[in-house]
Amino acid sequence: MKFKSNLLLRNLICAYIFFASWTDSFSLSEKLPLHIVILGAIVVVFIMAFLNGKKILSRAYKPEDFLVILCFIGVCLSGVLNPNGKTVNYVIAYFAVFIIGYLLLKGIVAQNINWQTLLKINTIALIFAALFTISEFLIEFLTGFDIQTFIPRENPARATYLLRFPRAYGFAHEPTILAFYFNTLGPIGLWKLWHWNSIGRVFHRYWLKISLTLIAIFAWFSTFSAAGFVFLPCSLILANCLKKRHKFSRTISPRLIFLVVLSIVLVTLLFSIVYLNTFQSREIINEYTDPLRNKITLQSDGQASRRVTAWINSLDNIPKSPVFGRGVGSQSDSGLDSSFNWYLFLMLEGGLISFLPIAVFLCISFLRITVSHVQGKIWFMTGFLAGAMHLLVISTFYHPFLWILLIIFSTCSEQQKIYE
Repeated sequence: MKFKSNLLLRNLICAYIFFASWTDSFSLSEKLPLHIVILGAIVVVFIMAFLNGKKILSRAYKPEDFLVILCFIGVCLSGVLNPNGKTVNYVIAYFAVFIIGYLLLKGIVAQNINWQTLLKINTIALIFAALFTISEFLIEFLTGFDIQTFIPRENPARATYLLRFPRAYGFAHEPTILAFYFNTLGPIGLWKLWHWNSIGRVFHRYWLKISLTLIAIFAWFSTFSAAGFVFLPCSLILANCLKKRHKFSRTISPRLIFLVVLSIVLVTLLFSIVYLNTFQSREIINEYTDPLRNKITLQSDGQASRRVTAWINSLDNIPKSPVFGRGVGSQSDSGLDSSFNWYLFLMLEGGLISFLPIAVFLCISFLRITVSHVQGKIWFMTGFLAGAMHLLVISTFYHPFLWILLIIFSTCSEQQKIYE
């Protein structure tokens, strides 16, 4: 029974990571996407194993993990002091994300799956999502056929860019969330792809890796997400600046090849822009880039202005109840917009008693990554920063990408002492 439970848990964990980006497609309901259903199965199987004498691995946890519990206690206290019709729903959501989806899952993963398997299944999931995303985009762009109409979804996939280009959804419920996934788990996924040496012969292996990397990059571009386009480069630059030391190899390494491929793509795009600007007209560039630029600079009349209004309203209301907040679920219960910024949203509804613990937890978690010697550290740093930045423009904290990244890092760090 013990072995079977381990094997079943291992398979369920792999399935959870594989379906993490499926936040809408094939979901049982809007609140029950596939990965949540799988998480529930993981909990049930773990409880059965626990009742049969299997214990959770205590060394998987760090002192800062207690701050996650403090955050949840703050959320509960805020709800008790300021009850509303949505309080129970939101407390359950925070419990599912923080206690089950992070703390409990972290211990289960550390005890039941190898770190190499974790990295590989994340890479497989990334490539599968990228292949579907780029296929979805190209098919609709070239033929007008929308494959999303044949996929069970809770929300329609209708977003476009300039009313000409379909924005890719993948299996997510909106392009921004797909970009959130690519930005958070994509860097470490591509890094593992280039260090997966068992893929074919050397010559074919490099061509395959180059092709899959380009597919992932263009899938990322097909989201047309202003947040995604800003946060990933900023995170990569910041991670490189914060990295304590760099090693430059004189040999041709997978990392070098990856950087060369990425450089070729960026140089090609830059050359295309310069070519258009020099030999054609600036209006062509402006026509295609103005919508993104306006969203980035918060000057557009649509979603960007709505976000700014929500941020201002949140900042105006936070001082009215700074310690305990207005009560979790209060915005939804009142029929008001969220803050479109999870940090402001948590401050507004949960107060400082909820916000400060999770803010300190995120800071310590990032510092733990920066001082570690785990291989691929720069990509863990990049994914973490990008994931944390995405929460500046969305309030849907329940997407598991950032928490999965932290679990993968913790497992890699604890199971193997791998130094650069």
